[in-house]
Amino acid sequence: MFEARLAKTGVLTYKLIFYIAMSSWAYLLLKDSEIWPSIMGGSGAVDLSYLNFPYATQVPGLLTYSLVSLGYYLDDLVNHNFFRPKSNDFWEMNLHHLVTIGLFGGMIPMNAIRPGAIISLLHGISDITIAASRISSHTEFK
Repeated sequence: MFEARLAKTGVLTYKLIFYIAMSSWAYLLLKDSEIWPSIMGGSGAVDLSYLNFPYATQVPGLLTYSLVSLGYYLDDLVNHNFFRPKSNDFWEMNLHHLVTIGLFGGMIPMNAIRPGAIISLLHGISDITIAASRISSHTEFK
């Protein structure tokens, strides 16, 4: 029992570090761009992310960020379905992975990377809090 909880905590800690790193990367890419809204500390507006769509100029680095994120979520989907024991939230997590892969798999070929990256960052921030709460649920200090 202890070893299983320890292994699960290790996986969740890896995910927490990944989500923090990816969210930080996305924020650093977006914070000075014209599409980062002032309500989130930027100087732009979200509606500018659709300016000249689908021929919009890209924020440098967002395509790389999007491809790395897509790769991570594809890996997580495969691991979730084939290598991890099924848990109570198996189908909910499958839906979560498929929707996220749909976001990245759709925004890249459609050249909707600018609005998709904003959605991805907000998604990543929520993933940070979820991973942290799941780690804390595996401790004695509930």
